[in-house]
Amino acid sequence: MTDNNNKQNGPPGPLSLEQVLRRCDPGELGFETTADVEPLVGLVGQSRALGALEFGARMDGDGFNIYALGTPGSQRHEVVSHFLQEESRQKPQPVDWCYLNNFADPQKPKGIAMAAGQGIHLKQDMDQLVEDLQASIPAAFEGENYRNRRAEIEEEFNEQNKQAQEAVQAEAEKEGLGLLSTPHGFAIAPTREGRPLAEEEFMKLPEDQRERTQQAIARVSEKLGEYFENLPSFHKERRRRIKELDNNVTIFAVGSLIEDLRVRYEDYP
Repeated sequence: MTDNNNKQNGPPGPLSLEQVLRRCDPGELGFETTADVEPLVGLVGQSRALGALEFGARMDGDGFNIYALGTPGSQRHEVVSHFLQEESRQKPQPVDWCYLNNFADPQKPKGIAMAAGQGIHLKQDMDQLVEDLQASIPAAFEGENYRNRRAEIEEEFNEQNKQAQEAVQAEAEKEGLGLLSTPHGFAIAPTREGRPLAEEEFMKLPEDQRERTQQAIARVSEKLGEYFENLPSFHKERRRRIKELDNNVTIFAVGSLIEDLRVRYEDYP
């Protein structure tokens, strides 16, 4: 009896041809060739995967992600991309967030929400603006108008400096002194007939005349000191005027270019 049970529970015999063959009638397919068949969209037999994808894509909270794993040829990338595209059509179109430089605090850029698709246009326009400015600003400073206006400022301050020197020179001549230019600045010396007196000649003068000359030298030295004290502020004002000119020329060179962008993006303060 044991032998009979072993025979009945043993491995099955070979299958017949009719058991393994599945015949298909082409007339039942409903098409002539596969060119007449619309492509299949989605995953076949992956209802759980599609359900997980739908669940993940519709999560409203932040910090969630979807990870799709599959064997090569499973078309997981195409399926996920197609699903997300279809899903996005049912939702409001998101805005473009652009970050603008904050000149007051570069570490804290300013965010601005723009209509979808406007962000890339703004970036392209700003890139073009920079390119245009790199051409227009140097051209403005190389122009004859700028050179003439700067030359006027330089001439004006050179004339003022000359007049200040001449005022000290006149004061020295009135006192019978000469203002002599040296490699280190100016020297004050008593003169006779337009030439400076040598030390031996000065010592031969009467004592009261030498004393008056020393007092005159002290007064002229004070005037000369005031002249040198005023030089830093004099040059500072000159630099301020040139900087003001540079700013005005720059604004003129870029004004129309920037104004065009202001008008184009006036809906975004």
